[in-house]
Amino acid sequence: MANSVKRKKRRPSAPMNDLTRLVESLEHSHEFSVHFCVCPSPTLRKKLLKELSQKLGQPVTDISLNGAPDAGHILLKKALGKDTPSILYISGLESAPSANGYADASLSRLNEALCELRVTGKTFLFLLPLEMVNRLRHSAPDLWEWRSGFYFIDEPLESKYGTAAYLSDFFFCPGSCETYAQKQELLNIYEILLLEQESLPPKAQPLFQFDLWGKLGRTHFLLGNFREAGEYFHRQVSLAETIRPRQLAVEVFNNLGLLHEAQGEFDLALEYLERAEDLADAHLRGSNHPCRAIVVSNKGEVHRRLGDFKEAFLNCRQAVRMCEAKLGMRHPVLVPLLIKFGRALRSQGELENALDQFRRALQIVEKKMALEHPYTAAILQEIGRTYQRQQRHELARRCFYRTLETIEKALGAEHPYIGMQLNQVGEILLESDDLERALPYFQWALEIRRQRVSGTDPVVGDIYYNMARVYQREGKVAAARMAYGKALEVYKSRFPPRHHRIARAIHSIQQVEDTLPRSSLS
Repeated sequence: MANSVKRKKRRPSAPMNDLTRLVESLEHSHEFSVHFCVCPSPTLRKKLLKELSQKLGQPVTDISLNGAPDAGHILLKKALGKDTPSILYISGLESAPSANGYADASLSRLNEALCELRVTGKTFLFLLPLEMVNRLRHSAPDLWEWRSGFYFIDEPLESKYGTAAYLSDFFFCPGSCETYAQKQELLNIYEILLLEQESLPPKAQPLFQFDLWGKLGRTHFLLGNFREAGEYFHRQVSLAETIRPRQLAVEVFNNLGLLHEAQGEFDLALEYLERAEDLADAHLRGSNHPCRAIVVSNKGEVHRRLGDFKEAFLNCRQAVRMCEAKLGMRHPVLVPLLIKFGRALRSQGELENALDQFRRALQIVEKKMALEHPYTAAILQEIGRTYQRQQRHELARRCFYRTLETIEKALGAEHPYIGMQLNQVGEILLESDDLERALPYFQWALEIRRQRVSGTDPVVGDIYYNMARVYQREGKVAAARMAYGKALEVYKSRFPPRHHRIARAIHSIQQVEDTLPRSSLS
């Protein structure tokens, strides 16, 4: 009998990342060429030069322009130096002193310098700051058209599990793209990258396209553009049916689940997340895979919003334990999981335990991310909500007032999440009997949520309910009855019949009707 030979498991295909694409392009570059690479993370920029030298097996010279106004002259002088290697890594453009640090004249001089450098036959890799791509395209179109490739490296070079492809909330962002303006720039960059797929081998194009559609969908989601996000995710679903590996569908179903949860479509959200969990069990290696933990945590959040607090607690606790077992106790991926676990505990009335989870998440952000990261503001708001449940209204108010500006900078003034926060501020003012100031917050929140989500969004129901409470306390009984009725209509369209919000709205309507004259009820 022939000796049995152990076959190695084939590693699943994965989208060609831009580091691989960049290395392959530089390896085949034997004459003058210009490449542009965007790398938002300062830490990653430092690693990139070393990584390129190792993968190419030859020195790559760093020429730093240091934000100089006469960048062309400096580049020409350094590139023509004696024994300069054939691949030049041009950094320092991100050091421009202001948004106007590179005026059209400076870009023109850089363009002229490259014209003179064409005879050198060298390869120039420009490291661009995120915000400079559009400026370069419009102010130096010739320089832009000379490019042999455009690349965007937004994840750690040692990324192992691919958790960045899985949505957890509005704050788990790739690289350093934390502000609203940076996310808008990302959309532009991803659209440019879609054009780059033509330079890839035909077999690599579907996975590359799948990856970019996912990034476009996730960025639109982070910006609150739910319709656009859904379009890209559904394109991924169609493409996933024709390509392998099957585990790619896990991220898509997770992201579709979170998209529907954000819009209050909880049954659809649960359906997609359960499909994601089934595929994760079948195709992701290990029962504690971090991506599976994200799916389970998101599922717990949907159960919480549906009023199934026990199931929410079990799912969220399981997700935290899975992630801890695989990544340790202080990994950034734990932050959104701890936030959801804290919410589940708060919904069960375990307020001090909830605060412990939020504080732990805050410590991870401070140590592993940055104090000014949007997560800091988001977690402080969760702490504020918990203080509100404890009747510590002044502390709750401080948590929200300190953080609204940071959240707005990260997401934009009209983001659906901002609508939720404005409703929360209104609730704090309402609990403090500051009715005159509370009502405008509810009206502002209502406008945002109706425009950016829908008129049947459950948060819209909560806002109507809070407005009714204001009217009731002001003695405007008919207006209160109408607002409670609108809240009930929304709740019935989104929640199961025995949901606590439906019962609460019915009880409030009965209370108001008891105070109305019988003639007004007919």
